[in-house]
Amino acid sequence: MKIYFLSIGLIILLFTGCTKSIEVPQAELEKQIPEVSKKTSVIVEKIPLKSDDNITTISSDIAIVFSSKVIGNYAINATNSAMSYLIYKNQNFNLKVFDVANEDINSIQSIFEQISNNGISKVLVLFTHNGASNLKQIKDIDSYDIYLPLIYKDDLNLNIDSVVYGSIDYSKQCEEILKYSNIKLVEFHDNSKLGTRLAKIINTKDINLIYQKEIDDENAEYSRFLSRKKGQLTNSTLIVNMPIVKTSIILSQINANEINLNKILSTQLNYTPLLLSLTQVGDRRDMIIANSIGKTNKTIEEYNAILGNDLVYNWVNYSTTIGIEYLISKDVSSFENIKLNKNQIEYPVTLFSTTKYAFKTIF
Repeated sequence: MKIYFLSIGLIILLFTGCTKSIEVPQAELEKQIPEVSKKTSVIVEKIPLKSDDNITTISSDIAIVFSSKVIGNYAINATNSAMSYLIYKNQNFNLKVFDVANEDINSIQSIFEQISNNGISKVLVLFTHNGASNLKQIKDIDSYDIYLPLIYKDDLNLNIDSVVYGSIDYSKQCEEILKYSNIKLVEFHDNSKLGTRLAKIINTKDINLIYQKEIDDENAEYSRFLSRKKGQLTNSTLIVNMPIVKTSIILSQINANEINLNKILSTQLNYTPLLLSLTQVGDRRDMIIANSIGKTNKTIEEYNAILGNDLVYNWVNYSTTIGIEYLISKDVSSFENIKLNKNQIEYPVTLFSTTKYAFKTIF
């Protein structure tokens, strides 16, 4: 087992009166993160505080578990989000991050044994559905307080009382954006797990879906198929269930082919400033985007920014932040419009249109 220490210098800045936002280039940030071992590795960060610091001295011992091989950059981002929030709370903390080789039962059981040996009972687990489903078979799993940022309860209910689910409700987002559709609907999605899932959600709604297409790398000649489908697309409501790069290409080609849409609708996938930079204003005319990321304290945002982290537009980072507060206090009421209902974090859905340079709330 390897133990690493994360970027102490950056954290010290936060306790020496530095409140100015500092930009850390991503390349520099990655140098500070230890290379992930193929075996289980542990990242440990502890901030000791003196008793006369005029702040709370309650200690928070929390473990974060993920497989960086499975979730990629979410691993680093979520760790930074957790660390930033614990620093913001101004209290002692011991944050241990366990990177497992994969999400199989044996690997997970071994990690939880190590967590138990460290005397930790509060665990934030960034697993996909496959990994999270294996938690049911882990010995004494109900003795831990567990938060799952990537899982929505209706999609995977483990029936474990001590598990709280933190994913956003894509079905609710779809319902809200569909209120702005006309009777002629078209849906595009990519072949990712989320794209396929969103397409299935759309198919469960009582709508008049006249055309649906999976956009993958093999049919990248968008202009050709769009021109063939111009009749169906004209004056339709287009639901775009693809990430920003494919969305921007599709929207630009629709505009170039002079296809007049009634509305363009999208879920959380395209609530990103990249939408404003990768598309022209005309490409996203009459576009409505759903978002479930609420307002956060500016200080928390600045602490994240120091570590090169995005809290404003990245919903996994936002969910992770809420999860750390839940594990500390069992209460999420400090976050605006956030509720914990039957072990599921409930997020409001806010709809946005876009101006030339910004998102604009639809009231």
